Amino acid sequence: MDVRIPIIEKRLATVERIVGVTGGKGGIGKSSVASLLALSLSSRGRNVGLLDLDLSSPSTHFILGINDAKIEEEKGIVPPHVDGIRFMSFALFAEEGAVPLRGYDISNAIVEILSTTIWGELDFLVLDLPPGTSDAILDVVRLVRRIEFIVVLTPSRLASHAVRRHVELLKEYGLPILCLIENLSGGKESANQETCTCTQRFFSIPYDKGFEAALGDRRRLRRTAFFEAIEGVTSLLTGPRSLEEHF
Repeated sequence: MDVRIPIIEKRLATVERIVGVTGGKGGIGKSSVASLLALSLSSRGRNVGLLDLDLSSPSTHFILGINDAKIEEEKGIVPPHVDGIRFMSFALFAEEGAVPLRGYDISNAIVEILSTTIWGELDFLVLDLPPGTSDAILDVVRLVRRIEFIVVLTPSRLASHAVRRHVELLKEYGLPILCLIENLSGGKESANQETCTCTQRFFSIPYDKGFEAALGDRRRLRRTAFFEAIEGVTSLLTGPRSLEEHF
């Protein structure tokens, strides 16, 4: 047995809630949702961590403009504290270089980052997860207990098709789905709201022309329509909890 695995639960014992942001495919805005959700929670005074586990293409550091953050080591890795967010990403080690990982190497990297990162006391830990139903997300499900999911998709029929399989996987494992978020919404009632019945909670994020220009600037990101839409999800997470929220 890998001696690091029991350590993971100890590292996460001081985290009240763990929220995984996932989706059936890449390119749907999953990392943007995770990044702005962490920013929104932090803006409300919550102790927040953001962990980018999308090892093949980490992008939360780019979205939030976390360029010069330095990690510290003290019986483990202490995440840098950036604008109220304790941040950890494989990008802090690899910088902008490509890191070709496959099979066991991916699993080993996930175990290593989960077992060595010292989060301290957090209200929320937001995970930016790899897309789809690859070994990577199955590793996360196996290693991280108490994880709750936010599922991101777009109005695309292809994205809708992919997310159904993804949702079925989460349901098969008995994992709670907090809400669905449709990114790049056209402003009309979405067919996804009718077909995805895994949760009562459905949020729409409109196409935001200003979001691209605000990338890397946390102050400007807080003034975008994207951030305003994410505030609804934050209210769900920080409001009274009930069993009716989970299916």
